[in-house]
Amino acid sequence: MKIFRHPATLAVTLFLIGIAIMLTTFIAVKTGTGIGAYDTAIHDWMVQHRSYVATTLFVIITTVASPIWICGITFVGTLLWAWRSRSLWRPALFAGGVATGFVITALLKHSIARLRPPTIDMIAPIETDFSFPSGHVIGVATLAIVLTYLLASRQRSTKATIILSIAAFIAIILTALSRIYLGYHWPTDTIASFGLAFIVCSIVAAVDIVKPTKAVSNTGR
Repeated sequence: MKIFRHPATLAVTLFLIGIAIMLTTFIAVKTGTGIGAYDTAIHDWMVQHRSYVATTLFVIITTVASPIWICGITFVGTLLWAWRSRSLWRPALFAGGVATGFVITALLKHSIARLRPPTIDMIAPIETDFSFPSGHVIGVATLAIVLTYLLASRQRSTKATIILSIAAFIAIILTALSRIYLGYHWPTDTIASFGLAFIVCSIVAAVDIVKPTKAVSNTGR
C-alpha cells in the first residue's frame, strides 16, 4: 500500500494519533469532561444489562486476553515466525512491541494511580490494582496493531491489509468491551490503551526504518 512507501511519515502519523488519543483521554479523566463524563453511566448500563450468555463469552475473551496468555501467544508466535522466516528482525520487533506496551502500561498505572470501578460490580475474580490504562487491552492492541503493521508493510495487497486491520480492530473492541462489561475497567481506561498501542507501533515502525540489510535478505522477511 502507498502508506508504507513512506515509513517515516507513517511512524510520525501513528505517534501523533496515539498521543492525541492518550492526551484527550487523560484530560477527560482528570476533568470529568468529554468521554470521561460518561464513564460511570456506561459502566452502570453494562452492569445492569448482563446476561448469562454475554457474561460467559466475555469471561472467555478476557481470559484469553490476559497478560499471561498474550505473553505466551507472543512467545510462541515469535519462535515460530523466526523459524519459518529464518530471520530475527520482524519476530524481534513483534515481541519487543508487545513487551514495550506492557512496560509502559505498568509505569503509567502506578504513576496515575486511578482506582478501578467498585469491586461489588466485578465478576470474580476481583482485581484491585490500578486501572488506567488497561493491561488486557494494551496486550491485545499492541499484538494486533504491531502484527498488522509488520505483515502489511511487507506485502502489496490492499485487500489483505484491510482484512488484517478489521480483524485487529474487532479483537481490540471485544477485549475492551469484556473489561468494561465484567466491571474491571472504566471505558476511558480501554480507550487510553488503544492510543498507547498506536504509540508503541510508531516506535516499532521507526525502529523498522533502520533495519540491518541482513535482516531482510530472505525475500524481505
